[in-house]
Parts: sequence; structure tokens; C-alpha cells
Amino acid sequence: MHDAAAAFPTVRRPLRRGETQLLRRGINRGRRRLTEFATLVADNDVFTVYETFGGTCAITRLALHREGWAALAPEDIIFGTNLLLHDDRCSVMETLEEHDPDLTILEPPCGPWSTLQEWFNADWDTLVAKR
Repeated sequence: MHDAAAAFPTVRRPLRRGETQLLRRGINRGRRRLTEFATLVADNDVFTVYETFGGTCAITRLALHREGWAALAPEDIIFGTNLLLHDDRCSVMETLEEHDPDLTILEPPCGPWSTLQEWFNADWDTLVAKR
């Protein structure tokens, strides 16, 4: 049988001053964040999600089926909004300013033709072959 105590021996020593300060600072930040979150939850009965380049709108559909969540109409070319056009981008910005959603999701295309693939894909030859 495996003994966890033997695998992870404990070394007991007092925390140094800097370690104690970092720990206290982290705890205080965590408490402040929890307070901010509790205030936000108390102020909002319903959270709103706004999905752009939504595609299948998985997050919007999920939000519509969750209690405490609402969703604005997603924006994508399949719904008639071409975010490559200036007027459509202005429309999205107006929606953001008007509704001020709690969660805004930007999902740019990530297929083989996407320029994002060039940033994250180390295997350039495979990407070119897919194109």
C-alpha cells in the first residue's frame, strides 16, 4: 500500500517574514474579491451574457437554460451580422454600451485559415497542409 506521508515528507519551519506578508496580502485580496462578488450578486438578480462570433452559440444556449442568466441575441455572420463590416461592428458596440452585459464573449474563427492559428500552432507545416 502506498503511504502518502512517506511520499510527501513535511518539513516544518516557521514562515519567513516575506512569506507571511505574501500570505496575508493574498488572504486580504481574496476577502475583498469575495465581498465584491457578494455585492455584485446581491445587486443583480439576473446576469446577462453577450456572445459575438457565436457560431453555434453554445454559451448563449446554456445561459438561456440556467436560472439567474439571460442572453442577448448572439452576433455572427450566420445570423446576418458580418463583424468584418464597419457598420456591424458599430452596431455591436452600441449593443454593448446600451445593455452593458455582465459577460461578453468574443469567439473569433479558429479554423485553419485563422491568423490566430499562426500564433498558437508551432507545427507550421501541418497548418499549411490543412489549408
